[in-house]
Parts: sequence; structure tokens; C-alpha cells
Amino acid sequence: MKKIKVLHISGTMNMGGQETFIMNIMRNINRNKIQFDFVVHDNKKNYFEDEIEKLGGHIYKITPISKNPIKHIFELRKVLVKGKYNVVHRHSAYSIVFIDLLVAKLCKIKKIITHSHANGCKNKFIHKMFIPFINLLSTDKFACSDAAGKWMFGHSKFIVIPNAININDYIYNEKSRNKIRKQYHINSKEIVIGNVGAFRTEKNQIWMINMFKKLIEYDKNYKLMICGDGDLRAEIQKTIKQLSLSDNVILTGNVDTSEYYSAFDIFLLPSIYEGLGIVLIEAQVSGLPCIVSNQIQNEAIISKSVSKLDFNYNKWINTIKKTNYIQDRVNIDDVKYEKYDILKLCLYLENNVYK
Repeated sequence: MKKIKVLHISGTMNMGGQETFIMNIMRNINRNKIQFDFVVHDNKKNYFEDEIEKLGGHIYKITPISKNPIKHIFELRKVLVKGKYNVVHRHSAYSIVFIDLLVAKLCKIKKIITHSHANGCKNKFIHKMFIPFINLLSTDKFACSDAAGKWMFGHSKFIVIPNAININDYIYNEKSRNKIRKQYHINSKEIVIGNVGAFRTEKNQIWMINMFKKLIEYDKNYKLMICGDGDLRAEIQKTIKQLSLSDNVILTGNVDTSEYYSAFDIFLLPSIYEGLGIVLIEAQVSGLPCIVSNQIQNEAIISKSVSKLDFNYNKWINTIKKTNYIQDRVNIDDVKYEKYDILKLCLYLENNVYK
């Protein structure tokens, strides 16, 4: 049987919500029928690179549009022509990626998917200017939420594709809790506040660290554990040092976070904007009480454990202090996770999209 070849184009394949979502699909889709390859713009070794190759995929590294658009176009065209792909699946939150869609169109790719993963960016004017080109060149329009779809496609029709996960990986596990807490020397009296996300401006971790500094003035038994990495790592480390928080803040780097949620007691997501917030889905499946910014989409709230707040230090601190992390942990039976089940999503993609 001849495989359907799908080329995913993403900025990187490092640890992040968008990238984790793509990997969840690759792990669970029928790889006897469908092959995933990847184009990234990161010359360094990507976090998921080894796993991609192990699962039968290839990863191609090309020049970013921002550095050299002409070189980018020629390198992407070379990958497309050589690979003879049936589908190009472009993941982004910025309409400037219409350039990649145009290259795919000129290479006579029949199915060109644009997949929106956020509902904001730094330069809104440029983004809005190129939305018509996205709509013109896309054969399929996907978004992780209604807000992300409207952001990328305006008034044009699109399909919401849930940021699905392997539910069983995130259900609370006592062994995982003990393992992770022992690894980081966390005792039973310490309350672990968790955050998962790439170190980028929109994830708002520096604001969170400043809020946390005020929190531990009330109670030093709190620990803040941040899972992720990214461009703002040096600035985040500097902030931790300046606020004398080295003993209270743990940076894990890029890790498989599935076990870490069991080690957390409370989960924070203070993002300035999010397409959906796949990490919030993961946290709720684990049963965690969650405190999130009021910018988080309602589609991501699938349990009664979520509090949405504006960016006010005192509101976040008071909500954390009121949270009973033992009594407030939610049982998986009370989480409405059905539409975020990766197995159901993969069947949909196999039968309706990648064909």
C-alpha cells in the first residue's frame, strides 16, 4: 500500500503545546498508511527529533522567512519536489506563512492545510494584511479553538480541531508524584505550583514569578516548578536571581511533562494569549485545581477546577491561598475530556483529512 505523505511545517519541533499536539497525532495515527515528515526553521537539534526519526519520519531544517525569504522559498520548494507530498499541513498563528502555502501551490500540492494555534501575535497590522492570502491558498482551514480560527481566517469558515492528548498518560498517579518530588527534593509539607510552557513573552512567566515572590512572603512552603525552555530563559533566570527565589523556583527544562502534573498541587496558566491551552487540558485530566488568565478560551475548561482571573497579583495570591490542593483535586470521572481523546481525533484525520 502506498503511503499518504504529509509534510508538517512548524517553527520548531521542540517542547511546546503546538509541537506536543503534532507528536500526539504522530504517535497514534496509522503509520502504515500515513507518513509524517517535518520542516522546521531551527538549526539546533530539536527536542522531538530523535522520536520523529524513530517513528519513521524525516525532519528538514531550512532558513526562516525572517532571515532570508528567497532562500527559504527555494529550500522549501526543494523539500516539496523531492518528497512528492500529498498534503502540506502548515501550523502557525501568523498569516505571513501564506508564503509557504504559495510555494506548496506552485509545487502542485493538492491538499494545503493551514492550522491556527493562537489568537494573537506581536504585529497585528501585518497579520491582518495577509489573511486574504491564507484564505485563498488553503484548501482546508483548521484551528485549535473558535478564537484562534477567527484570528487566522477572519469571517471565512474553518473547522475546530481539538488539541487532543492521550488521556491515560495524564491521569493522576501516586507513583509518578513520589518519583518527581523525590527527584527535586520536595518534602511532603511543600506545596508545588506548576506551570508548563515555552519561555516566550505570551506565556507571561516573568509576571508569574513576580507574583510568586509576593505569595511566599505569606508562606514559604510554596515551590514554583516551571517546565519548559525557550528564548526568555536567560531573562527568567535573571529575574529569579534578582528576587532571591533560587530556593523556591525550579526550572526543569524541556521534559516529558506527563508525570509532572501528578507532582503538582496547583496549576497556573497566566498567558497573555492562547489559541486554546493544551497544557490546561492536561492539568485538568490530572485533576489539578487550575488558576488561569482571563485570556484562556472557554473551550479549554472541561472541569470545575478552573478559576479565571485578570492580571492582578492580589487576586492570584488570594485564590492560591484559598485553594485546598487535596480536597480540590478532581476525579477523572468529573472531567469532560471526551473530545480531547487523541484516538478519536486520529480516526477522524485518517478518514476525513489525510486521504
